[in-house]
Amino acid sequence: MANLEYPIDVYGLRRKVFNHTVAKTYLGLKEIAQFKTYDEGYQRKRDVEHENKIIEYLKNSSNRYLPDIIIAIRHPDMNFGDKYLLNNNHFHIAKIKAYGILRVWFWTEHSLDNIKIIDGNHRISAIKRLLRETPESELADFEIGVTFIFSNDTQNDFENELALFYYLNSKSKPLLPNDYLNDATKELSDAKAKEIDWWMYVFKKSNVRLSDIFSEYITDKQKLQNNIVSACDYLAQKIQKDDIETMPIFFDMLSDIVHLPLVHHIIIEFVKKNKLYNLIDIIFFIFLKDNNISTIAKETHYFYDWLKNHAKLTEFDEFENLYQTYKETYVSQDYKIFVAMEFYQQDDVFSAIKGTIEKVAKDMKLPLDCIRIDKVEKGNTYEIMNEILEQIQDNRLLIADITNKNANVYLEVGYAMGLAKSKGIENQIMFFIKTDEDGDANVGFDLQSYQQNRYKNTEELRTQLEAQLKVYYGKLIK
Repeated sequence: MANLEYPIDVYGLRRKVFNHTVAKTYLGLKEIAQFKTYDEGYQRKRDVEHENKIIEYLKNSSNRYLPDIIIAIRHPDMNFGDKYLLNNNHFHIAKIKAYGILRVWFWTEHSLDNIKIIDGNHRISAIKRLLRETPESELADFEIGVTFIFSNDTQNDFENELALFYYLNSKSKPLLPNDYLNDATKELSDAKAKEIDWWMYVFKKSNVRLSDIFSEYITDKQKLQNNIVSACDYLAQKIQKDDIETMPIFFDMLSDIVHLPLVHHIIIEFVKKNKLYNLIDIIFFIFLKDNNISTIAKETHYFYDWLKNHAKLTEFDEFENLYQTYKETYVSQDYKIFVAMEFYQQDDVFSAIKGTIEKVAKDMKLPLDCIRIDKVEKGNTYEIMNEILEQIQDNRLLIADITNKNANVYLEVGYAMGLAKSKGIENQIMFFIKTDEDGDANVGFDLQSYQQNRYKNTEELRTQLEAQLKVYYGKLIK
């Protein structure tokens, strides 16, 4: 039988802990790397990412420390009443009574078959990989704590061992967001926070900037802190390790974005719901796709409008899953244009209007959508007037061709004017009217005082409409 490359011969403090006989000692990493790791039995499935984090921690941290590895030595000949608990060709486990100490010595590879890991499977597998990948590492001689538990390998011993495994592992608790941002961590230097844990660094840096940006919106310090903690948790998940440039760029942009009218009113709504962190998450999500301030503000505005008014959501934690649907289906109310006009023998006029809207959309890179009631496809029968009124409500701009004083067109214009007045905003209407050969046009009395775009032919209509649309949307997207 082959001997171990690094025979284990240590002295441990012997105690009776409840119904277990244990010895606490220390072993070097090169000795620990000889133990067998297991995936079967009660061990958790191996997590390579977890092992990677342990290896990284051992390589890079100046504060290296690992919890005790707990190992069971099972053997049917274990005798707890004698001087020698076990003494054969593979093991020598003896009491040194005067000092309450056990000598634990095993030297053959066969002895490893009687050793099972209760707690520390991932730590041992990580140590194995570390020393295999860097065999000359100075860490090989570093020592960590080991607790041996001795048993006769009976069914009762196994059940006690299993209970201990589940207690140790089910009671372990992952760090929560608040654990990364408390009074103690705030006092750390940036360099130390980064060395200890990347998430701690992200939390620390994000907390300072987010507090500065949003303190004017939330005066309750605890509410502000709770929102910041949740936002930091999202940022820590999204920012790649050692990417130290993303945060300052984002926060500089965010400090400008929050004061833009498109976003400012949304902040107020999220603050009222005590869900400011949701908005920070959404803005950061969009920032990762496009870091232009104007684009981020518009996209935030339109995405929120879709989530609230189209998806009908009141909670926004799952917004990422909905973003692609929004991109594929949403056209903002700002970019929907309802055309009110007489239909009879006016196809050339509508073609001119529609073609001009498409040209402006292409020139200005805007998702403009031209809507005329007889072109709306709903897949079912609907009451036309109700649909007209709903379309006017849902669209920002109305283009009205008031040629021939068509009664329906005048009704639609009047409804749009009343709607604007009720909202306390200016009319969002562009009037067009065809003139006779002398340049005269017959305008109804109620609209005579309003500016009209007069055209003799569709070319003049196209020219005037293009100019008007570019002025209108140029102001809107600033």
